[in-house]
Amino acid sequence: MVKSLVKVSRTDVEAFLTKGVEVMMSEDTRDVLSEVSTGRPGVKLIELQLNVWDELGVDKQLGRTAIDSIERFYENSEELVAMRSHFVETSKATYLQALEDRRPAELETKANLPRETVLEFFDATIFKMESKATMEQLEKFVLEKGTSPMEILNEQRAYVMEMLGFEKKHGLNKFGNLADDFPEDREMKFKYEEWLQKSVNLCLSILLAFKLKGGQITGGEKLDADVRQFQVHVELQRMSPEERGALLTQNAKMVQDFRAMLPADREQHVKGLSEAEKVELSKSEALLVSQMQAQARAAQAQAPATQDC
Repeated sequence: MVKSLVKVSRTDVEAFLTKGVEVMMSEDTRDVLSEVSTGRPGVKLIELQLNVWDELGVDKQLGRTAIDSIERFYENSEELVAMRSHFVETSKATYLQALEDRRPAELETKANLPRETVLEFFDATIFKMESKATMEQLEKFVLEKGTSPMEILNEQRAYVMEMLGFEKKHGLNKFGNLADDFPEDREMKFKYEEWLQKSVNLCLSILLAFKLKGGQITGGEKLDADVRQFQVHVELQRMSPEERGALLTQNAKMVQDFRAMLPADREQHVKGLSEAEKVELSKSEALLVSQMQAQARAAQAQAPATQDC
C-alpha cells in the first residue's frame, strides 16, 4: 500500500462501489436516464455516480483516483478489484439500457447524423464491445473460425445505429461521411480514431491470445501479419529499456542485413522463418528504426540554425 497517496479509506471505497451499483440498478435512475430531456445518458450517469462521493463526504477527484488505483493503494485488493469490475459492468449495462429505453418508435431513413448522435454512437459501440458478454462472443467466434471477429462488431454497430433511431443501412452509410460532414471538428476526429483503434485492437488481442494458445489463424497472410505486428507492439511494451537494448545489440546486424535485401529477397527470407523468428525479427527491426529516428531528431536539434540571406 502506498500510504502517502491514500486519502480515501477502504471503507469509503467499498461504500462507493456498493452504493453506486444500487443507484444504477434503481428504477429511479432508469426513469431519469430514459428521459431525452436529461441530455446524453452517459454524462448523466457519471453525474449520478459522482453524487455518491458527495453523500460519503469524499472529494470527487480523490475518489476517482482511489478507484482507478485500487491495486496500488490498498493491500489485499482482490475483493475491491472484483467490486470495481462489477461496478463497471453495471455502468455499461445501465447506459445501454438507457439507450434502449430511449429508442424512437420510427427509424430515420433520410436525414444526416446529428453530431450528438455520432458521439453517442461512439460511446455505445465501445461500451457494448467491451462488455463481458461481447468478449465471450468474440472469443467463441475466434475459437470456432480462427479469423477476425470484426463481423460481430459490425453487427453490433448496426444494432446500435437503430437503437439511436437511424435505419441501420442508412445510418452506417451516413457514418461513412463523417470527414465530409464534420471537416473541422477535432473532437469528432479524435473520437473516431479512438473508436477505430479500440475496435481493431480488441479483435487483434483476441486473435493473439488464440494464437499464443496454439490456435491457427485462418484469415490469410495479411491478418497473420497484423496479428504479428500487434504481438510485437505488446511484447516491446512489456520489455524494460535494458531488455530492449540487449535485444537490439544482439540482432542489429541481422536487421541491417535484412533491410539491405531487395524487397523480393526480403519477402522470400521471411517465408523461410519460423513464427518465433518472424516476431524476433520484427521486434528488432522496430527497435532499430526507433533508434535511427531518435538519432535523426537529436542530430536535427543540434544542427546550427540557418538564416535566410
